[in-house]
Amino acid sequence: MSWLNGKVSRVSWNTKFQCHSPHCYDHLKADTNLYLHVNRIIRSTGQFVDDVTARHFQGVHHFVPVISCTCFHQHLIALGAVPAANFSVLLLAVCLITYDPILDRTSGAVRGGATDRHTIFVPARSLFAELKAVSLPSVHLIQAGLLLALYEYANGQPERAFASIASRARMAYSAGIHRCRQQCVDDSAVGAAEAANTWWGIVICERNFAM
Repeated sequence: MSWLNGKVSRVSWNTKFQCHSPHCYDHLKADTNLYLHVNRIIRSTGQFVDDVTARHFQGVHHFVPVISCTCFHQHLIALGAVPAANFSVLLLAVCLITYDPILDRTSGAVRGGATDRHTIFVPARSLFAELKAVSLPSVHLIQAGLLLALYEYANGQPERAFASIASRARMAYSAGIHRCRQQCVDDSAVGAAEAANTWWGIVICERNFAM
């Protein structure tokens, strides 16, 4: 992969490794490389991470409330911790779904943003596919995939969006989030609610995309 030097085994990228073995170092390095890569893409739009997250929770989140604001900000402000790879991909998907280069240039809200949305979509889709191939499904990765499918649908690609959301449904089923509030992948109440919201977000999108 472009953001990783070395081979990655199929593991859960939600895990934060607390060891100093070469294997753990490789995962930390991969997480760091990916986060820096995503940050560079976000900065190419003239925005900062805080701008992107504020836009999401003040806009798209009202219509697709699948991401927990509490959990999202906890991952961002974790002291001394590099965000896991799946969270970095989610962050890039959030940037994609909220970015409007024409509006930004017109309003002057963002300076220096000369990136078009497709330039963000291509690496976001590629990084999602790469991470999906080498890791177990996680709530953050599924959410990233859901936002990518929404982007496809909003940009006049309903057939591709339907195929994408069907793939996310299979990922969610594999992760067990369709059983949330009964037997959830996350023991916390907030995590359980977020996973349940993600599942229902997929169900609702799938029904709408099929119309």
